[in-house]
Amino acid sequence: MEEVLDDFISSFWQNDRYKELERLAEEYGWEFTPRARFSEQATALKGFSLFKGKRGKRITGILSAPVKGIPCHVRIYDYVYYSDGGKKKTTVIELTCEQIYLSRFHIKPKKGITNIFNLGNRKKGSTGLEKFSAHYHIDAADPESTDIQIPDSALGLIANNKDVSLEGEGHLLLYYSNRKLIPAHELLSDYEKAVEIMDRLLHDREKEFV
Repeated sequence: MEEVLDDFISSFWQNDRYKELERLAEEYGWEFTPRARFSEQATALKGFSLFKGKRGKRITGILSAPVKGIPCHVRIYDYVYYSDGGKKKTTVIELTCEQIYLSRFHIKPKKGITNIFNLGNRKKGSTGLEKFSAHYHIDAADPESTDIQIPDSALGLIANNKDVSLEGEGHLLLYYSNRKLIPAHELLSDYEKAVEIMDRLLHDREKEFV
């Protein structure tokens, strides 16, 4: 099995990607773990769409730290899925916040399909919402709850990014571009974007009703 071979190789040799992420962790005082089995991860994480599939899974180059300014913890890692077609790698920014509990949703780029999520009774004419609606759609287990939980400001932030996916459920929010690795020198920028989205989820929805 390819994942077992990778485990063996990584036990005595770390590739350049590991080294870059380890260096980033040192610079920002974050914890670093080279590699972990997906089976060892929290049960709540395993129901997310990104992690579907029965083949081998690993998370590698794991950066871990609290988030300044909001009561959350972040992990950044490369998710590796050993499919029949070869290894598929996705950099994931995972935020855990005990002060929020999200109804399950999945925001993803449109690929020639119709937006299946109704943005509810949101104000018309918002450039951010129009841009979001043009480029993204939302799958939601409970559309009414998701409409309440995700403020316009968060949708506007997402709309400013290209090919970003977000999944939320319970205390967890995942930010990633499917099957893409984020270069080490761009990780801090994407980390800040993910943190800002979580901050909007925590604080901005109430403001819209004032």
